[in-house]
Amino acid sequence: MKFQKIKTHPLNKCYSISQISHKGEECILVAAEKQDECFLFDLEGNLKDTIWDGPGGTMSMVRIPNKDSMFLATHKFYSPNDSKESKIVVVTYKADGDWDIQTLVDLPHVHRFDIISRNGVNYLFAATLCSGRDFKDDWAHKGKVYVAKLPDDLSGYNQNNQLKLNVIKDELLKNHGYFKGQQNGHGYSVIAAEDGVFKFVPPADENGEFEITQLLDTPASDITFLDFDQDGDLEMVVFSPFHGENLDVYKLKDGKYEHVYKHPKPFEFSHALWPVNNMAILGHRQGAQELISLACENGTFKFDVIDKGVGPANVYSYLKGGQRYVVSANRETDEIAWYKAEMPLDEIANEMRKCVIEGVYRAKSGHPGGSLSICDILAVLFFEQMNIDPKNPKNPDRDRFVLSKGHAAPALYSALATRGFFPASDIKTLRNIDSYLQGHPCMNKIPGVDMSTGSLGQGLSAANGMAMIAKHDKKDFRVYVVCGDGEIQEGQIWEAAMTAAHYKLDNLTLFVDVNGLQIDGPTTEVMGVGDVAKKFDAFGFNAISIDGHDLDQIRQAIETAKQTKGKPTAVICNTTKGKGVSYMENQLGFHGAAPNDKQYEIAMEELGGFKS
Repeated sequence: MKFQKIKTHPLNKCYSISQISHKGEECILVAAEKQDECFLFDLEGNLKDTIWDGPGGTMSMVRIPNKDSMFLATHKFYSPNDSKESKIVVVTYKADGDWDIQTLVDLPHVHRFDIISRNGVNYLFAATLCSGRDFKDDWAHKGKVYVAKLPDDLSGYNQNNQLKLNVIKDELLKNHGYFKGQQNGHGYSVIAAEDGVFKFVPPADENGEFEITQLLDTPASDITFLDFDQDGDLEMVVFSPFHGENLDVYKLKDGKYEHVYKHPKPFEFSHALWPVNNMAILGHRQGAQELISLACENGTFKFDVIDKGVGPANVYSYLKGGQRYVVSANRETDEIAWYKAEMPLDEIANEMRKCVIEGVYRAKSGHPGGSLSICDILAVLFFEQMNIDPKNPKNPDRDRFVLSKGHAAPALYSALATRGFFPASDIKTLRNIDSYLQGHPCMNKIPGVDMSTGSLGQGLSAANGMAMIAKHDKKDFRVYVVCGDGEIQEGQIWEAAMTAAHYKLDNLTLFVDVNGLQIDGPTTEVMGVGDVAKKFDAFGFNAISIDGHDLDQIRQAIETAKQTKGKPTAVICNTTKGKGVSYMENQLGFHGAAPNDKQYEIAMEELGGFKS
């Protein structure tokens, strides 16, 4: 994946990066290591606000689950305070436009902290580099790991009323590295220290104790976990020792992490580290001061230099409009930098699935199963094949798309949001009474929707009309329509099929989502549809059968349709209902049911999603 530097903003000794929701929109926070500002940017890197001018010393910033315009941050960690006065603060946006900052807890030498959750309980998790210093480079006093239940209402905390913390692990020195993960539907934290790497799992019962497991017994600095080889197990990427020059990768084998890769060159003053699916973004602050990407292809680790001579302190990555962005706090050049790369199509489809789960979960209703089964089809159409423009959604020469199985609206909304037709954060409003994103798509309210649908069987007729107009007006746009295998039990589908063949609508392509399940049961039991490809062939279509999750087969089917003259094309897509979420796959119950809290967490964990 190649990245292009697209924007910079000056900030002296920039360091910490995070993402929050502000006024309902996703934004990026970047704060300084010393006595300087904290800035708020939109996802395109435009400055929106200055949160504070000082005191700085911000090592970590963390969004608070389900809170808008509110986050936690460390203050006064670094010079001239030398971390003795460091604290965790609550930062809240006020109606008058100012940001209120109150002390949550004084915690000398705190460097990394986070909020992890299990069974509806949020825990503040914090680690200190040491527990005291007699002079600047004194490391004789080992640090500790602290935990506290985090109340939902933080408005009453201040310098005189602080959150009380409990020590769950002591005698750890230089607790600098941190990773937050998800497993079995709940969060966990990993701390990397001079004494090794330790995993902390919150209790199933809020009155229980954290489970602590040592993963490595060798010194470590920054760490992260990702699935380089896509085998379902996370590899561990480790810098060592403290701010050291070693970059190593460990693979989980028989329950233990074994060393599998050592970077051939010294990674001088290693620091920045962030996982991006099966790729790591890394940086170091001395020597060549590079920002690089590390991936594994066919068992061989390969790296690419994204930028050099910048000295990244921290990096962060996010998606917007079908593109991957990396924000780097280039500390040694005092600049915040944005880098952009085109996102692989499989990653786009996965991002769409996250949006489907997010929307249906927030709505507590909807149709996840049949939405997840068509995400790969929509990804190819909306990001590669269709002539569409989010900035001009009504362009008369655009290609058209009709979602005949309108109950799969979450998939369409996810494609449109990921493509940039409207903010992705609006997915959270799905089916709300005052939201424009209702249970079925509406062409009069939603940018990018070409036809209002919901009553099954009617979409192909509407698509026929669009294709006939294109023929009549000698326009080059093409028309794509998706229907379900349960939907083709409707008689109108076959009337429309005869019409499309009679008028030789070779500018129309129909995708049939054959996932085998409908609301009342398996299609074979409710009303068998037989050999779908042969049926459409008999009705005068060019019928093609494919794996509806194979991106190359979807691409080739579309190219074949474009080359076919004198008849419409029907692409029979064999798919898995609930694709991508293990407990939803081929499960009738998730045709029209939302995941509960635990199921939501498991789904987002499996999809690698961020829970907000």
